[in-house]
Amino acid sequence: MLLDNVTPRPAADEFVRAWYHATIAWLQNGEHLDQVHMLHARELFPRDAEILFQLGCLHETYAAAHIQEAMRGLDSAIRMRFDVKGERAELGTAESFLREALAARPEFPEAAIHLGRILGQRERHAEAAAILRTGLESAAEPLLVYYSQMFLGREEEALGHFDPAREAYERAAARYPDAQSPRIALSQLAHRQGDRASALRAIEPVFQASSSDLDDDPWWTYTLTSGRDAFTRLQHVYEAVMRESR
Repeated sequence: MLLDNVTPRPAADEFVRAWYHATIAWLQNGEHLDQVHMLHARELFPRDAEILFQLGCLHETYAAAHIQEAMRGLDSAIRMRFDVKGERAELGTAESFLREALAARPEFPEAAIHLGRILGQRERHAEAAAILRTGLESAAEPLLVYYSQMFLGREEEALGHFDPAREAYERAAARYPDAQSPRIALSQLAHRQGDRASALRAIEPVFQASSSDLDDDPWWTYTLTSGRDAFTRLQHVYEAVMRESR
C-alpha cells in the first residue's frame, strides 16, 4: 500500500521494482504461493522478465502432484478461494508466462529450463529437448546445469534416444556426485534397455547412501529454487532503505 503511493508513479521507481523482486523471491523460497502479490507486481511492471518468470514458476508449482492432490481434498467452496485450476490448465498458464519472460529477456536460461520441463510434461518432447539445450548453452550455475541435464535426459529417453539420455544423466551426476536422482534415472534407463547388470551397478550407490545424503540432491527442492536468492535481494533492499534514511 505504501509503495502504490510512490511518486511520480511506482512503476517508474527502481526501488519499487527491486522490492517486488525480493518479496516475490522470499515467498517462492518458502513456497508461500501468493498469486495476488505477483499479479499486482505484474500490473506495475507488465514486461518485467523476473516477475513473469516467477509467475510461470508459481503456476508450475500449482500443477505439481502434491498441490493438485491437496486441492482435490478440499471442499469446493474453499477450493475456489485458492484459484488453483487442474494440472493441464496450470501447465498451460505456466508455459504462457515463461514464454513472455523469454520474450522480454531472450538470454534467460532458468526460464528456458523451466519451460523445457513444462513442455515435457505436456508431452511435447522434441520441443522440450530443444528448449532445454538452449538453456544449457548459457547456464553457468551448477544447480541450473543439473536440472537441465536431468530434464534433458528425461526428454531424450521419452524420444527413444537412450545414449543421449544416459549421457545427460551422467553429466547431472557429475555435477552433484552425492545426488540420488541421477543414479535412479540411470538404473531405470538401463533396466528399460534390458541391461540388468548396469541397472544394479547404477543403483548401488543409492542403497549405500545415508538418509542425510538426501540434502545433497537438488531434485527435492526444485519448486523452491526460483527464490533461492531471496535473502540477498532482501538485504539489498534493506541497504537501499538505510542509505535513503541517512
